Amino acid sequence: VWARYGAVWHLSETSGGAVDSTGNGNTGTYQGNLPNQVTGKIGTAQDGDGNGDYVDAGDDASMEAGPSLTVTGWMNNDSYNSSFNDLISKWNDGNVNNRAWSISIDGGNGTVPRLLYSEDGSNTRDILLSSTPSTNDWHYYAFGYNDSSGTIDFRVDAGSQSQQVSYSQGLSDEPSPVQIFTGVRLRNDKYVDGTIDEVRISTEFLSTNWRDTQYNIQDNNASFW
Repeated sequence: VWARYGAVWHLSETSGGAVDSTGNGNTGTYQGNLPNQVTGKIGTAQDGDGNGDYVDAGDDASMEAGPSLTVTGWMNNDSYNSSFNDLISKWNDGNVNNRAWSISIDGGNGTVPRLLYSEDGSNTRDILLSSTPSTNDWHYYAFGYNDSSGTIDFRVDAGSQSQQVSYSQGLSDEPSPVQIFTGVRLRNDKYVDGTIDEVRISTEFLSTNWRDTQYNIQDNNASFW
């Protein structure tokens, strides 16, 4: 069922690691006070307190950008900090040569959804959307990298906010670990205060229509996996 994916985390555990359902072995290590199972968007999820809770899922090639990449996940923030509130990232700001991508809410720049990405592993580009997602509510974040069209798009809640840009070099596949609940740096002003569910990485480009359909199904059917 997960043949198109490099990693799928349902984030439903009460102990052990964050199991990757694809069979690719990308089980993440819970850090801080995780696992902390709570009611999620689909079944159960993990709730972070914004103070050191995160998941480290490593840097396996099955999660790296090849000719294409799609990343999706659900986030329900209790509050927003004044810096980056990272859903999921593959980005190490402490090493300027290890930057790939990061989905966050940028608390220092209007508290709006932001996709950071790098084409060469060092220089930074971004897509900054326009509206602050409501707290204490679930929102679906998705970005797609399409090498055949030379574009990267970033969408929230099936296009309620969206933007597409063109690139020249492609998306970096630098060797930073995939991290959930944090990303740009492991610092207390980067962690998410809230709940995250159903994080997925595909090394294929899943179209905006495909992602919007996934959003609509998951948003209206809590039993969908």
